[in-house]
Amino acid sequence: MQHGKVVVALAFALQLAVACGGPDEPAGRGEAFRDKSVDTHAAALVNGAPHSGHPAVGELFTQNTVCTATLVGARTVVTAAHCVNNTAMYFEVDGQRYDVAVKHPHPGYISGASTITDDVAVVILAKAPSVMPMSLWSGAPLPGAQVTLVGFGRTSADVADGGTKRIGFRTISKLEPSELVYEGSIGGLPNLCFGDSGGPTFANVFGQDMQTGIHSYVSSQPWQAKCGTRGHDMRVDRYLPWIRSKAGADLFVDGIGPDLVAPEVKILTPAPGPLSASSAVVLRAQATDNVGVDRVEVFVDAALHTTLNNAGPNYQLELSKLAVGQPLTIKVVAYDAANNQAESSISITVEPPTPPPAPPEKTPPPEEAPPPPTAGDPSKPGAKPSPPSSGGEQPPAAPGGVNAAPEQPETNSESGVYKIYGGCSAAGPGADARPLAVPLALLLLLARRRRRHRRRV
Repeated sequence: MQHGKVVVALAFALQLAVACGGPDEPAGRGEAFRDKSVDTHAAALVNGAPHSGHPAVGELFTQNTVCTATLVGARTVVTAAHCVNNTAMYFEVDGQRYDVAVKHPHPGYISGASTITDDVAVVILAKAPSVMPMSLWSGAPLPGAQVTLVGFGRTSADVADGGTKRIGFRTISKLEPSELVYEGSIGGLPNLCFGDSGGPTFANVFGQDMQTGIHSYVSSQPWQAKCGTRGHDMRVDRYLPWIRSKAGADLFVDGIGPDLVAPEVKILTPAPGPLSASSAVVLRAQATDNVGVDRVEVFVDAALHTTLNNAGPNYQLELSKLAVGQPLTIKVVAYDAANNQAESSISITVEPPTPPPAPPEKTPPPEEAPPPPTAGDPSKPGAKPSPPSSGGEQPPAAPGGVNAAPEQPETNSESGVYKIYGGCSAAGPGADARPLAVPLALLLLLARRRRRHRRRV
């Protein structure tokens, strides 16, 4: 098989194990530089058969290597340390690609060392694949135990047929403190070849395949074939404590797996659509999980706004400093302890506040014409004051008001004083004397003539 970075140990007078080539020995898909005394690719399967099972076994890609790797948790993958480098990496399984978020090569692995040890790595994916993980086995395998080898490598060192998942069945030849050793490929026995580094060896435990080895390298004598002579795995039971320290709770061990059920999350408020900037934008969300919610992250247009660490299930947050007048995406992501996650999002637009309406213009009331001046009102221009009353009450106003016909004047023949009542001509306080002046003068003149006439008679 052609995928992955392979280590080949060559021996001359005595056997010498040689590590993978460094960055100055780039390789294509499982191809090595034949002018080197070492090969730069991981082991793959000799005498393996094409295989469509074990969906959790996939390929791990970097810029210059391809390895085999196994999903053993929701996002946890185990592989060989020499398959991990500082370039961008992704894991392809079940026809889908998943970016690698975190890489953990074992600190004891030294690239280029003469003796290969601690060739184990854990990588954490950015997103959980939709396939069921395999389980690691904590037990120590036994020599002679039947095992299953799976990988994407070549079937021979000289045949570039890597890239196909293959399977083979054989027994463990030798058990070393940190390794499983497979001797020979005579009689159709499968063994490792270039391209299967990081791949799994499974033991059947109570009817279930569990990973007991991680493919690492091949070794041979100078006169022997590079592939099919001797294959080496790192023992899972030996490195399980370190693997746990990097994977945390996201790990299947002895058939018991992590929590794979994602939380449920929904946004209660605000409702999608336009919102007024004049009022606070209050986010209310609800998140639940079968085990428990670990944290909730709130994003505004893909930028992390807030992390809420309480267990919920109800969360409330006032969103401040939101951009006004443009569409925004509010996303809430809930995580559980196994890093399963679920999200809910809405689109809103914060509208600028509506200015208050302008007050209506006040129209001044029309000017009222001043009332005509009345007799006896000194505040009115041209009004003449009424003569003071001689005492006693004023006679009552004539019935009928101002339009009533005037009554006949009452005369006092002795004094020559005429009293006129009724209508607007009634004398007294407040009455205007000007309308009575002419008739009164005529009456006085008439009275004087009568007196003269009497005197003459």
